[in-house]
Amino acid sequence: MASLQDIMNVLATKYDRWGGEISGSVSIRGSLSVDGAVVPSGRAFGTTFTDYAEYFERGEDTEHGDIIMLNIYSEKEEYVKAVKDAGPVVGVHNDDFAMIIGAKKEFVEHPDMVELNKKVLIPIALKGRTMVKVKGKVSLGDIIVASKEPGIGEVDNECTDRYKYVGKAITSSDEEEVKLIKILIR
Repeated sequence: MASLQDIMNVLATKYDRWGGEISGSVSIRGSLSVDGAVVPSGRAFGTTFTDYAEYFERGEDTEHGDIIMLNIYSEKEEYVKAVKDAGPVVGVHNDDFAMIIGAKKEFVEHPDMVELNKKVLIPIALKGRTMVKVKGKVSLGDIIVASKEPGIGEVDNECTDRYKYVGKAITSSDEEEVKLIKILIR
């Protein structure tokens, strides 16, 4: 395993465009900031989370599993809990994202960057697998859309409108009450 000094030596090297090479594994505990490009040449492993997310402007308090839509009634861009037929569904609030893009510039170098961003932005899952709040029975493969209850989904296997469609259930539940189920987000 390369030491921190090995890494610093490589980063300080000016003899070529890439700055040299480190052989073997490197382990970093804590945050890593890179001023420039990161160009992977292999695969990334080790994450247990399964979706791609983006921070969106918060219009109201939301929580993990809420279905989120663009608030078309606002003068500014903001996102709120989705309600059936009230606006385009964007995705699902997810605090367990595997990868997230976007952030408030003033928080980028702060040690509590994620928590600070979540106060003013909503981390919304856009692709992959995520947990969503749903009311009523759900079977594997059911189409989930926003219901009349803010942020809560329901089954509608007739839906073909991509602005209403949240995703397809990849877990089942016979519970009638609101619960979290896993979906493959559209």
